[in-house]
Amino acid sequence: MTEGNGEAARALINFTTATPRVVLHFPSMLLSHSRFCVFRLGMLASCLGLAACSLARPEARAVNVQLTRTDGALAEVAVVMELRNTGKDEIELVEFDYVLTLSDGARYGGRWAALRALPPNHTVTATVPAVVPLSSLRNGASGWTVTGSLGYRDPSSFARILYEAGILHYEVPISSAGTTILPLDGSPQQPPTGG
Repeated sequence: MTEGNGEAARALINFTTATPRVVLHFPSMLLSHSRFCVFRLGMLASCLGLAACSLARPEARAVNVQLTRTDGALAEVAVVMELRNTGKDEIELVEFDYVLTLSDGARYGGRWAALRALPPNHTVTATVPAVVPLSSLRNGASGWTVTGSLGYRDPSSFARILYEAGILHYEVPISSAGTTILPLDGSPQQPPTGG
């Protein structure tokens, strides 16, 4: 059997030193690939958990729906949201994702950029638009339901990086109902008449 020069030298060294050969491969010295992946996922989950625990969740609810104007067969309404921050840190509001449903089944769904800061221990109002059929209001559909969510983010730099990377998203649900649609001046709404 013919050996190359390198193999003969290796065999001679192993024979003369009489020490067991241990072959070390770099990745297996520390962790196997699967264990390393589990380790990385665990670290990421820990970071996300710490980031999520640092911020109080805001409260969001629709308090009323106001008729703002009519145009042809459509009525524009404003959904007034009450937003409350019970925490000690400012919260950046990002987006409303909502559906307004009238008692006759007419629906309007939309997204509206919140783009405001909610100061600590404060309650503020925000208005989001909706368009519903004027015929629904004329036929007496004054009951309403608002469902959806409010997206927000932690203003800290680490959480902002995770948000911008698409890894971390915070949302709170919105679920409210009412029995009256008010005009802009706040008095009880009489269904619009005429054509």
